[in-house]
Amino acid sequence: VTYWNKLGWKDAFSQKMFDERQYAYGRLMQSNGVYTPQLVVNGSEEFVGSRKSQTEKSIEKALSQKAEASIILNKMLENNTLKVHYKLEGNFKNTVLNIALVERNIETKILKGENEGRTLKHDNVVREFQTIQLNATGDGSVSLNLSSDFKQKDSKIIAYLQNKDTWKIVAASKIGL
Repeated sequence: VTYWNKLGWKDAFSQKMFDERQYAYGRLMQSNGVYTPQLVVNGSEEFVGSRKSQTEKSIEKALSQKAEASIILNKMLENNTLKVHYKLEGNFKNTVLNIALVERNIETKILKGENEGRTLKHDNVVREFQTIQLNATGDGSVSLNLSSDFKQKDSKIIAYLQNKDTWKIVAASKIGL
């Protein structure tokens, strides 16, 4: 998110789009505001992300529920572009497909602010994110641009189907690069 960028250093991975998604979740869940670390599980529950026990229980509960659809992913890498083909099966009515390219094992040296002099380690940093309006057949493809510092071995594609009205997650899939 970008709303912390005024505290002496800019998060190189922040994007206004992420602020907007977090505020939209806040409105949908009738939250008193947004904050970090805020965790949203399956688009239906939000709480402070540092609560380990609550996080584990919530994720375990979400994983025990049967998905309404399935997402089949394939990928092809050409130069600095990653082409992702998707095929949906099952009930994907009234959903959008979100596709995120995430990267692990990233380090940031902080030069200013409250973390000055520290090196922060990041996992599952969203490097690219797209929301796709689906066609009736539930198949298609999307191209993701790769940054010059992108590390393929530490990355994966995460795709999830989200209800357009409630933002509840109805299916998810991932594929490594």
